Amino acid sequence: MYFPFLRGKQNELLALRECSDKLTTSKKIIPIIEPVTKGSNPLFSCLKCLNEKNISHIVVYNSLNGHFSKRPSEMKKLASEIIKKIPSTEFAYIVTNNTTTAEIHEFLEETKDRNFSFIHMTAYENPSLLISSSTSDNFRYHIFTESAVSRRYKKQFSSFNCVAIKNNFREVKKNAEYSDPDHEFYTDDHLNFSDDGLFGFGDYTILPEKFKEGGFQPYTAALHLTHEERDDNEIWVKHFLSEVYDYPTSDQAKLIHEALPDLVAFVEKNKPYFDFSTAVSEYIKIHNEGRITNLGLTKKLSIKHHLELMVEVLK
Repeated sequence: MYFPFLRGKQNELLALRECSDKLTTSKKIIPIIEPVTKGSNPLFSCLKCLNEKNISHIVVYNSLNGHFSKRPSEMKKLASEIIKKIPSTEFAYIVTNNTTTAEIHEFLEETKDRNFSFIHMTAYENPSLLISSSTSDNFRYHIFTESAVSRRYKKQFSSFNCVAIKNNFREVKKNAEYSDPDHEFYTDDHLNFSDDGLFGFGDYTILPEKFKEGGFQPYTAALHLTHEERDDNEIWVKHFLSEVYDYPTSDQAKLIHEALPDLVAFVEKNKPYFDFSTAVSEYIKIHNEGRITNLGLTKKLSIKHHLELMVEVLK
């Protein structure tokens, strides 16, 4: 099973909604959504869509990023509203070395009629509490962010369904750094997770693990496409860059259309890799029509394509 970890920004949620028919067919993808923005309408539209199409999904109960990280009472209110309105939503609680026993008990009490999981952001000082809580019929997964927990710690939970979320996408300070290398290994977890004793695997799609609140006007645009290497079935990622300017620009459409020709040429050269992807088809349409667009939309398309790719490789 594949568990993409997405932040609840509009473009991530739109990518999920636009992939919903494929996710329904696959039944092998369970998105994890961490709410990070104040407005709840996009989130509820997405959750309603997932619910109507019987797509299993998990919402983080205690977001540690964005708007809700500083407003835990608002996060609890949002979770209560989800419980009232979306019958199929499951919840996950992020545990860290600062998590208290009282917080765990409160989470279990508030979500007692729902399936639940634990996300281990760091090692928890009282694993026996989590283990005993995991014997509940409603318990689903122990989810580990690989950057912060040891093998020894994870081994304590090996009798349960365990999932590893890895930070596969390279983080850079400037988009221009994606030029070297511009084509790189992304993951082979889809081939090996069961050999590692895991129920599932996950990633942050074409985003790094570290959450960014907002962005600045770019000096260059970077578009990203993951794809399967047919010889060994590994997943790689290719980066496509616009011109690199000495100054930031607000003309995002100009930068995107400077990067798109290389993306389209790469797709045409490797067409069998991308025939399944409606997101790639939309990239090509934007290029052919010269349509004005923005980096938010290209982010959505790259995430959508990655989800479509995972549906394809897990067939």
